[in-house]
Amino acid sequence: METRHRIGTFFHLVGLTLMVIFIASILSKGTNATYLFLSFAAFFIGFMLRRNKPVQDSGRFTFVRRAGQRSHERREGKLTKIPRGRPARAGRGLGKARYERERASQEREEGTEENQQE
Repeated sequence: METRHRIGTFFHLVGLTLMVIFIASILSKGTNATYLFLSFAAFFIGFMLRRNKPVQDSGRFTFVRRAGQRSHERREGKLTKIPRGRPARAGRGLGKARYERERASQEREEGTEENQQE
């Protein structure tokens, strides 16, 4: 199938070239209709060879498509905003004491949420 597709592309280019030659013959006041008919024939053959080829995703620009899908989902409310950066851990920019304080406050908040649910 791949070879057929490439041959169809070749005939499209041949048809385009013949069309340009036909237009040049018109501008030079010596109209030659043979180029026009040959260009139509080449376009038709190219179309017949390329028409059944399914388009395969090359994998390029997938990040753009994913970003577009995520922003669309975020607008619809299906996706929450993804937090940036790493979670706070000891030894990663926070002192050990500060890390322990934050961890304890998170545990207290979780405990109060559990009490409210009961």
